[in-house]
Order: sequence, then structure tokens, then C-alpha cells
Amino acid sequence: MEWKQILEGLAEGRISEEEAARLLWTLLGQRTRSADLDLDRLRRRGVPEVVFCQGKSPAQVEEIVEALLASGQPVLATRISEEQAAGLLKRFPELEYIPRPASSALRRGRTSAAGYA
Repeated sequence: MEWKQILEGLAEGRISEEEAARLLWTLLGQRTRSADLDLDRLRRRGVPEVVFCQGKSPAQVEEIVEALLASGQPVLATRISEEQAAGLLKRFPELEYIPRPASSALRRGRTSAAGYA
């Protein structure tokens, strides 16, 4: 269901406000056990959602990265530890890990990083 259909359904009384909010959230974001992801950020801001890894377990980082990739998003992870990066590299061997400044990036289907900060 697209956003216009959701809003029309709400205006016509076919769906409740709560259901409309839930449906709109599924278009724009995703909730994982570890984070609320803004899947519309790339379109709105020109830069994708960034994973701040400090304070998260390797499993939490992997869960977030998996969710971003499943939605077709590029991945930029900051403040990533060696332990977190090692787990990601096992699961995603194409990951580019940069120990200093403790960042990593994973682009699929994108040939240029132009426009990314």
C-alpha cells in the first residue's frame, strides 16, 4: 500500500488513525529489537541512515545492518569496534572496514559514493 492510498483510506474512514500511522511507519521506517531505522532519510536528506555502533553488541549491529540492507539501503557504520567489524565481515565479506576513524561502509548496486558524507 502506498502513502496516498493510506491517506485516502484514513480520509474515507476505511482505516483508523492508528492503522494509518502503522502503515505509514512501515513505508518510512523499520523497528528492530535494537533500533528504530529511518528508511526514508536517504530520499529526504540525501544521506542514508547511519549506524552508531558504540554501546551496541556485535549482534545488535549485525541486526541493524541486515535490516538496512534488506530494505535496499547503503550502510554507514560509525564508532565500530574491531569485534563488531569482525562479526560483520564474516556475514558480509564485501564490507569495507576502516579501523581509523572506526567506520565501515557497504554499498550494493551503487558505483559511486558521490554525495555521501
